[in-house]
Amino acid sequence: MLRWSSLPPDVFRVLQIGSGVYLATFIVTHLNTAFVSARAVHSAFSSCLGISRRGCTMF
Repeated sequence: MLRWSSLPPDVFRVLQIGSGVYLATFIVTHLNTAFVSARAVHSAFSSCLGISRRGCTMF
């Protein structure tokens, strides 16, 4: 087990862990949103997503 985890928590450790969790969550959700929106905009089947007026040319 890690040695620092057996120590009693102080304010700075709680802030550091909390900000690390927040930053990790922000990065993951930001990348997910960026990749999903890029896939929706640049997809080969973008006409099926309602972006084009031509109708679905998938089939």
